[in-house]
Amino acid sequence: MKPDVIEQTIELNKMMMALQQQQQQQQQQQQHATEAIVMHQEGMEPVALTNDQVIGIIQTQQVQVKTLTAMVDNLNREKAKLEQMVEYIATVNGSTAHPSSLNSGMGSVVEVDKGTRALSACLCDLHDRDETIKKLKGLYMKSLIDSNELRTQITDLRNQLQEIQSVRYSEQMNRR
Repeated sequence: MKPDVIEQTIELNKMMMALQQQQQQQQQQQQHATEAIVMHQEGMEPVALTNDQVIGIIQTQQVQVKTLTAMVDNLNREKAKLEQMVEYIATVNGSTAHPSSLNSGMGSVVEVDKGTRALSACLCDLHDRDETIKKLKGLYMKSLIDSNELRTQITDLRNQLQEIQSVRYSEQMNRR
């Protein structure tokens, strides 16, 4: 063989080895990135998440946050309506029980009793909805916290990836 051909063959072999090493490093980085985010759930084994899975979780949580926000708004509107009803019933009961508007003794007592029961039912309904609003607010806050934690982990992974890429680039430049 000619010396030029031998040199070219050696050079090609070096380039092929460098490419293989680069591919191996990329595979290792992908495996490392996959293992970097681990999701812990009560009563279950920890699960390593890929970046796509993390993004999917964040998107799901964003949808849940929008849904919960809409539910809280609806419940607040319903609460306001119920409060208006309670005020109305209290006003009606107050005027019905007033002595100048009484037609017969038994009729006014029955009306006051009906109004009291209706008021009591509205107050119970109001309390139940208030508890639901509190629970929804708690879920909303938890999903915001989880979403922020995942964003932080993704940012950390991106920074690590950039560091690894810059180190690899520096090593490649030093080899040349």
